[in-house]
Amino acid sequence: ALLALLVPVAHAAPEWRWVQNGIPSVELAGPHGPVARFLIDPAPADPHFDLLATPDGHNLVWVAPPDHPWHYGLWFSWKTINGVNFWETNRETGQSKGRTEVLEPEIRFVNDEARVTYRRLYRLPDNDDPIMRDETTIVIREPKAGLGPQVSWNVVTTALTDLKLDRTPLPHEPGGKGHGGYAGFSWRGGENFKDVRYLNSNGVAGMDGHRKHAKWMNATGTIAGKPAGVAVLDHPDNPGHPMSWYLVDKMLKTGPFWYINPAILQPKPIELKAGETLTHRYRLLVHDGSLDAAALEKLAKAPPEED
Repeated sequence: ALLALLVPVAHAAPEWRWVQNGIPSVELAGPHGPVARFLIDPAPADPHFDLLATPDGHNLVWVAPPDHPWHYGLWFSWKTINGVNFWETNRETGQSKGRTEVLEPEIRFVNDEARVTYRRLYRLPDNDDPIMRDETTIVIREPKAGLGPQVSWNVVTTALTDLKLDRTPLPHEPGGKGHGGYAGFSWRGGENFKDVRYLNSNGVAGMDGHRKHAKWMNATGTIAGKPAGVAVLDHPDNPGHPMSWYLVDKMLKTGPFWYINPAILQPKPIELKAGETLTHRYRLLVHDGSLDAAALEKLAKAPPEED
């Protein structure tokens, strides 16, 4: 039923075409099928990419895996706001304790880009007055120069009351947990993405980069027997740049658990007074697994100005 609603939009180079429907969602398709799809779902799920694929169509994200059904491929979610959990959802209702509402979604096409904008309001369980607003702009770019689809995710967070943006405490903090520290922009690796290896901008490999500061994090592996990779880049203007990274590299009974998070709250919670704003920006690009550190460093130093 969903596919029947898809309408081609002629705003892409001949080998790529944008497809839009009224949910809304936007999809980028190429010679071998779709390679990127962003959804603003009417259900209580975070707006997310359920598809970010290599140019030949192999998906490098995983939505709602059995181990963490609140993981949405490539998405953004705060952990706790004023002590209320906005991250995990009830497995039966799909709703978190904190309530969110997405307003005024819009999709525009400019040359070879799709630009998605929306506002998101955050409410506590027992109060209809919003406490916070995110204004989000997502730019999806067609594959170029040997790269796959590229995503810029830009957020302006405004406090509507005094706020504390927090996360599960770190192991050395009161009430700390071994898994403490994550929140924000997140990539959950594809179910069929194999032999994934991490490398950060300082040359630190694997899980040695967990909780370390770096300008970018690269994940390379194979999918369908071919090399593939995903690079996540911290924007140089972000607070706390270079970011502290949260990584997971596990094999569970239900499948692999690859996870990258430029963890804006990992060093410490962020407190905002009513009316204060926080601007933070991130990028992700898909590549064939051969993108070296020098190329990533160049990309990190020159983020697209139009974002």
